[in-house]
Amino acid sequence: METLEASRDRLRRRLRSANLGHINLPDANLIIHATTASFVAATGQPGWVAAVTRGRTINMQPVGVLVRRGILATTLRHEYAHAVIEAVGRGTTPRWLAEGLAAHVAGEGPMLNRIAGAENLSGDEIEKRLQQSVSQQQMRELYAAAYRAVRDLVRAKGEASIWQRIAENQKVH
Repeated sequence: METLEASRDRLRRRLRSANLGHINLPDANLIIHATTASFVAATGQPGWVAAVTRGRTINMQPVGVLVRRGILATTLRHEYAHAVIEAVGRGTTPRWLAEGLAAHVAGEGPMLNRIAGAENLSGDEIEKRLQQSVSQQQMRELYAAAYRAVRDLVRAKGEASIWQRIAENQKVH
């Protein structure tokens, strides 16, 4: 819960710096599954997926699984970022942008920068491939590509401009 509260505070500051402090941050409904099998049954996601967020509901693998993978804190930050991105963009944010921005906010850059593949793809191409991708390796590569695309946008235009465009439902490129 401390990680979620800290994520909420950091995201509140990020939105304020983008002049979006008026947006109410969602309260998260956190469902921690007792087993990977129950996570898979409830979400329809493969067992290698750490968590999934729909609206403000976060479904997570068992805590022990995420601790063993070394991704508990980043998973919580990433998934709460999804809930905020969903609220700010009112459900219109392209998946590539949502995944890349969630990874950026969660601090997953160092890990994702080590993943090769899907280099120099446009947001539209990443989006198309995310719809078709089925393997864990493909998803890793595409999440890394989405992160790199967002990282480059942040460097070129600043993070605040990305949040503003999401709030205005404008295409980000």
